Amino acid sequence: MTAALGMLPQIAAADEIRHTSFSSFMVGTYAPSQDRCGSDDKSTITISETKFTMSDDSCVVRWIVETVGRNGAYFSTHAACTRKDQSEPRVMDVIFQPSGGRQLLVGSSFDNLKPYVRCRQR
Repeated sequence: MTAALGMLPQIAAADEIRHTSFSSFMVGTYAPSQDRCGSDDKSTITISETKFTMSDDSCVVRWIVETVGRNGAYFSTHAACTRKDQSEPRVMDVIFQPSGGRQLLVGSSFDNLKPYVRCRQR
C-alpha cells in the first residue's frame, strides 16, 4: 500500500505536458467579440508560436504546461512580458483554455477566465 501511495505524485505529473511554443491551432488574434477585432483595440490578444500580446504587454513564452482538466485541455503559460512604457520584463503566468472551435478563455487564474473569440482574417 505504501509503495502505491508513493507513486501517486509521479502519475499525476504524467498528465502534464511541457511545451516551449503554442500549438498551431491556438495561433491567431482573439477579442472579447468580433466587433472589437480592430487593429487599434487594446482588448485583443494576439498569439504567435512563441509570443503573445495582450493590452500593453508583449510577452515571450518561457514555457507552457498543457494539462487536461474536467473542462478539457488548458495551457498554463509562463512568460517574460514587457510593457510598452517599460524596458524591464516581468514574469506573467496566463491561462489559455480553448473552448469550442473559435473561442478561448484567458486569465491569470481559473477564477477570472474571460471569453474571447478568434478574429476573422481580413
